Amino acid sequence: MQRSIRARDIAVLTGALLATAATGPVLRMFAVVNPTTVALVLLLVVLATATFGRLWIATVVAIVAMLTLNFFFLPPVGTFTIADPQNWVALFAFLVVAVIASNLSAAA
Repeated sequence: MQRSIRARDIAVLTGALLATAATGPVLRMFAVVNPTTVALVLLLVVLATATFGRLWIATVVAIVAMLTLNFFFLPPVGTFTIADPQNWVALFAFLVVAVIASNLSAAA
């Protein structure tokens, strides 16, 4: 049995990636936004993706959301380098929570 990528999957993936990509620059315009707030907003995008798409789509969006959080909001900003070891824990926790929540949402 071969799995095919349906048009709905492509639409959900594209919409979620666009929403994730737009979240970073839009939230950067607000001076008082901290990484925790951004992580929660990105988690909402991942959960919405898991609700409408398959688990693999939500997992891909969770990884892209983690990279967006790293690039736009964790110092040094504008790179994929992580200066503070505590940020590694935060990124790993974000990814784990996003994937688990995606799995639960997809199962429901």
